[in-house]
Amino acid sequence: MRQLKQFKMIKKMVKFNQQNNNLNEKKKKKMMMKVKKMQKKTKKKKMNKQKKEKKVKIKTKIKKKKRKNKKEKNRKLYVRFLQMLQRIQFQVTMFLQIQQEEQQKQNKISKIKIQLKKGIGGKTIEEQKNNLQKNVLKINLICTSLILSYNKIRSIEKFYPIIDSVMYDYNQLGFIDLSHNYLTNIKYDFSHFPNLKILYLHCNYINNLKEIFNIKQPIISLTIHGNPIESIPGFRQFIIGVIPSLKNLDTAHISKKERDACDIGIKRLLVKIPPPVKNAPLPPEENTANNENNNNKQN
Repeated sequence: MRQLKQFKMIKKMVKFNQQNNNLNEKKKKKMMMKVKKMQKKTKKKKMNKQKKEKKVKIKTKIKKKKRKNKKEKNRKLYVRFLQMLQRIQFQVTMFLQIQQEEQQKQNKISKIKIQLKKGIGGKTIEEQKNNLQKNVLKINLICTSLILSYNKIRSIEKFYPIIDSVMYDYNQLGFIDLSHNYLTNIKYDFSHFPNLKILYLHCNYINNLKEIFNIKQPIISLTIHGNPIESIPGFRQFIIGVIPSLKNLDTAHISKKERDACDIGIKRLLVKIPPPVKNAPLPPEENTANNENNNNKQN
C-alpha cells in the first residue's frame, strides 16, 4: 500500500513538473514573439529614417543644381549684356569717327579776328567746323572756354601772344580744347591762365612723355588719349604722378588708391623716363593738307 501511495505521489510530481515546463515554454514563446515584434518596429523606424535622409539629400542636390543653373544663366546673360555693350560702343565710335571725318572736311577757316570787351562771364568762343574766309567777330563777353579743335594747329609755342592779342580778359579761361589737331609737342606751360582747370589734348601726334613736364598749371582734368604716347607702358601712372592736381585723366576718375600707387611708382619712372615712341605716326604735311582742301573745293 505504501508503495502504491509513493508511486501515485511520484506521478503527481511528474505531472506537475510537466505542466510547469509547458507553461515556461509558452512564456518563452510569448517573449520571443514580443522581441521579434520590437525588432521589426526598430527595423521599420530605421528604414523610414533612411528614406527620409535620402529624400533630404535628393532635395538638397536638386536645390544645388537649380542654384548652379541660375548662376550659369545669370553669367550668360551678363556676358551677352557685355557683348551688346561692346557692340554699341563700337557702333558709336564708328559713328563719331565718320562725323569727325565729315567735320574735318567741312572745316576751312582762313582768318578770324576777335575783339572782346568786358561783360558777362561764362561764355565760349568756338572757332570750329566753319567755312569762313574773312570775318570779324565782335563779342562783348568774358570767355571762360576756348575751343580750337579740328583746326590743323601744328604748334602752340606762340599761343599766349595770340590769345593776348585776341581776348580781353584771358585770366578767366578755365577750359581749352586743342583736340584733333596736328600737335607733336607741348612747348607751352599754360601758366598765363591762372584759372585753367580743363585741358583737352586728345587725338594729336604727341609721342614723348617728357612733354607732360611742360604742363605746369595745376589742372584738374586732362585728356590725352589718341596720341602715340598712349602705347607707352605706364603712361597713365606717369602723368598722374607728374601732375598731382589731376582728378580726371581721359574722362576716368583717379581714385585715392591709384593716386597713392602712382606717387610711389613715379620715383622709379623718373629715374628712367621711357623714350619717345618709335615709328610714331606724323601729321600730314602742309602741302598735302592744302592739296586735300583744293580737291575738296573742286569737288
